[in-house]
Amino acid sequence: MMLRRLLLLFLIFLIIAWIFIAYREAHRIQISYQTIQLAHLPKAFDGFQILLMSDLHLGTDSSLTDQLLYQLNSVRADLLLIAGDFRNLYADERATTSQLLRLLAGIQKFPHTYAVRGNMDSVLMMQQVETLGIRVLRNEREIFKRGNATLGIAGAAAPFSTGALNRCLQRFQDPQGKPLPECQILLAHFPDVILWEEARQADLILAGHTHGGQIRIPFLGPLWTKSKLGRKYASGLFTFGNTQLFITRGVGTAYVPLRFLSPPEIVLITLRSDH
Repeated sequence: MMLRRLLLLFLIFLIIAWIFIAYREAHRIQISYQTIQLAHLPKAFDGFQILLMSDLHLGTDSSLTDQLLYQLNSVRADLLLIAGDFRNLYADERATTSQLLRLLAGIQKFPHTYAVRGNMDSVLMMQQVETLGIRVLRNEREIFKRGNATLGIAGAAAPFSTGALNRCLQRFQDPQGKPLPECQILLAHFPDVILWEEARQADLILAGHTHGGQIRIPFLGPLWTKSKLGRKYASGLFTFGNTQLFITRGVGTAYVPLRFLSPPEIVLITLRSDH
């Protein structure tokens, strides 16, 4: 009887210790670094840097917001992309906007900021995002120029539409017959967009949503990813034909404020040309 009680107490201790560790991990945002080589990237954009954020899930936890602001202030990039899910499941638009306002100083220092809507974001939420000066891409594309070189940044609206994706990614030709933009990036909340042939017109897709699995079991991997791609594609860089897909673990959490072996991140991506 005594042994059973000791084992039960030990089990309870382990569970409490794990919750403590998982809670601390969820509140330690790190900056990750990723270099991506693109075949069609013009030489003029070699070294172009993108800071990618996703799944902010802003709500009432100001300590996480303050830590994110600190990290934003410590990094420089040519472009800031936010792959949706500004809102926390348990927060309303007002609470989320209040936290987003705290981040504004860090966001405004980037020359350009674009975002797409996530599954947690209402239409009202995205209207609030736009009032703060963040450009929301709804199946739209912006073209960056360096000299005669071009780079397209498109944003996929959810739910996906093949026609809309085709329109926002379709290249055109200049008077000399050169396809424009020469290279293009698609920002999407869901990595599942890669399953659509129309989306694979992009050279690179940047996405979030999976939280990297949020809770990963040693030797088994993530418990879930909420993606049709499966647990193999929880986070990281993958190749699908001529298109590369990068999935970030994101910043916030879903359902429970815990992470295990899947720390929150913002990602500084450096683009490289192979010619």
